Amino acid sequence: MVIELNENVIVIVMFVLFSTILGFIAGVISAIYLSSFSPLRVISKNLANQSARKGMFIFKRPFIGKSLVIMQFIFSMILIITTIILVAQLNHLVIAEYGFDRENLINVKLQGNEYQKIAYEMGSHPGVVRISATNIIPAMGMMTGAKYKKLSEPIDSADVSYYTVDQNYIDNFGLKLIIGRNFPEEISDQKEQYVIINQKAAVELGFDDPRKALGQFISSSDEKGDPVEVIDILEDFYFELFMDDIRPLVLRYKPDEFRYANIKITGNDIPGTVTYLENKWKELDPEHAFNYKFFDEQLAKTNAIFRDVISIIGFISFLAISISSLGLLGMATFTAESRRKEIGIRKVMGASNKSMLILLSSGFIYLLIIASVIAIPVTYLLNNIWLQEFAYRIIMGPAIFFGGLLIIFIIGLITIGSQTLRASLTNPATILRDE
Repeated sequence: MVIELNENVIVIVMFVLFSTILGFIAGVISAIYLSSFSPLRVISKNLANQSARKGMFIFKRPFIGKSLVIMQFIFSMILIITTIILVAQLNHLVIAEYGFDRENLINVKLQGNEYQKIAYEMGSHPGVVRISATNIIPAMGMMTGAKYKKLSEPIDSADVSYYTVDQNYIDNFGLKLIIGRNFPEEISDQKEQYVIINQKAAVELGFDDPRKALGQFISSSDEKGDPVEVIDILEDFYFELFMDDIRPLVLRYKPDEFRYANIKITGNDIPGTVTYLENKWKELDPEHAFNYKFFDEQLAKTNAIFRDVISIIGFISFLAISISSLGLLGMATFTAESRRKEIGIRKVMGASNKSMLILLSSGFIYLLIIASVIAIPVTYLLNNIWLQEFAYRIIMGPAIFFGGLLIIFIIGLITIGSQTLRASLTNPATILRDE
């Protein structure tokens, strides 16, 4: 499912109307509720019930306020630590070892053109190292599947992915062969004779040692055709997204299915080489545009969704921290104001500014500690759920959680300290005179 948000006048007008109506409703409801109060009735009622309600509010209001602050900081910690984990996982994917080369490799869409002709014409430039062909670009989330079984023993068919490639593909992508040989230069385009399988495919086909698959014949259960010989075993590599474990893979030689040309170039004059390739394409196919992409940029774009998620969660974290800080600021201000007389008396008795700062801040530090105790296991469990979807993932170590908690504690201490320091620095004579 693809969700698209088109930037047009209708969408913008709808967003503006929605924001305006929502703000109007929120303001009107509050105004109507507050304007309905009768000052005389409210004052008289409060005076009459002051003693009866005093005890209840002493316990109820502080408890509610502290609970809200704890909840706000729990959500803030969860969002901040999750953002840190997302950034770490993204960096982990960017520098991950796929098991193949991705530098200086250009993937060109053939768009119905004959691969051999494209390879011959473009391969003459000194900046071109090698050209190969395939039907699918690896690690892009695309795949073709089939069922294969070996002929020597009656076992169930194994589900495998397969790529159609030519003789230069393995060298172009820097794949490693364990034993055997590559596809021969002289090979039939009409009849499929050979395949190369990875270690995972050999195990799935029933070979306890992948090397034993060399020279064996396997056949496809989905297609009509003669059995094909396994001529080499390929080291496993990530040819799909890192969200999946390494799957069984079969490399096949089927030129009629080639869709991309993989052009390996030198790094000496990349712009000049690309210009040459584009001009040569225009000579060969003036009807279609030169559709090419650098492989390393394609891999980065595939993981770009994580950058969007990080931006969204980062913004939500900023809002959550702002709201939490405002709530904490309000409680710190209220506490400082309600304890002005105590502060004045303590300072007259010789209490230092440092001791007053510790006295007023200690209660809020406990709230942050309580929030941390709750937030850490919840954050670990929530992030562990989506990290399990990645075969190649980070380990959530103590440093990640410590970093998130450090951010929250610094913000909390700045918020609390600004008010408690202001209260502790107030002249006690001024406080007691006002009281």
